[in-house]
Formats: sequence, C-alpha cells, structure tokens
Amino acid sequence: MKEASSLSSYLGLTQEDLGLILNLSRRHISNYESGSRSIPTASLELLSAIVSYVHTPEATLNSPALAKQKELKLKALNDMLEDNDFQQDGLQRKLTRAEAKCESKLKALLTVEFMAQREESQDKTNQAVLRSINSKTEKSLKVNGWIYIFSTQLKLHWLQQQKAQLQAEILTLKRNLKK
Repeated sequence: MKEASSLSSYLGLTQEDLGLILNLSRRHISNYESGSRSIPTASLELLSAIVSYVHTPEATLNSPALAKQKELKLKALNDMLEDNDFQQDGLQRKLTRAEAKCESKLKALLTVEFMAQREESQDKTNQAVLRSINSKTEKSLKVNGWIYIFSTQLKLHWLQQQKAQLQAEILTLKRNLKK
C-alpha cells in the first residue's frame, strides 16, 4: 500500500503521534506506510474517519484551533505592518536629509565653478582653496549623492510594495475570520 507512504505527514503528525492516536506502535505505522504491514480494522476505521473529517469544509470553518492560528497570523501581520511603517518613516527622513544635503553640495560645486572663473580667484592660494573645497564636496557626493538617494528610494519603494502585500493579506484574513 505505497500510496499511504506519507499519511502521517499528510495529517501533520509524526508516526509516533499517529500511532498513539490509533493505539499502534510507531514501528507499526512505519511498516504500514512502507506497505509491508496492514492496519487492524478498528484502527483503519478510525483513520478513515480522521481523513474524512480533515477533508470536510466544516472542519476548517468551525475549528477553534485553526481560528486561533488565524488570529495569531493576523497579529503577526499587523506587527509586521507596524514595523514596515516605522522603517518607511525612518527611510523617508533619511531620504529627505540626503536630498537636501545633495542639493546643497551641488550648489557648493556651482559656487566653486563660479569662483574659479573670476579673475580675482586666479591666484594660487585661491585656486588651492577652491580645489580643496571641490575635492571635499565631490567626496561627500560620492557617499551621500545620487547613488545613495536612488538606493534609498529603491528600499522605500520595496517597503511600500511590502506594505501593500501585508495590507492585502490582512484584509483577506479578516474576511476569512468573519466566515
């Protein structure tokens, strides 16, 4: 009887647990699942009743254990949604600061460019200062520039997508709980 090879796992039980329910040893269940032994009639009738019950819609609709699991899942999803909101808020603040800093550094580059074109800035001291400012500004832009901003925007977009999925799952679960 090879088709019964995963009966215990189908029922979500270990062979030992199924054996306890059917009043058989774990070895007996193992032999039954491997097809080398049959189950006594009384145990087979009980097993048939269990499998039939698991297949009925009433079992899943009226089960207090499943309702509790759905409630736990709903709580976990709501916790994830709250965490998602927290992460989005933090990323949005970082993004706003990074955009402002980037804009400021771009203005600094324009200022250096403007000063470099002026005649009074042509002496070596002013040129060295301008090169130093330009170098510091470009280094800052490499760290907190457009690449960082784009990366942060991607993370924010991903979190927004995750939030939509969480909200949809919560809505579906709430509908199922009402049934």
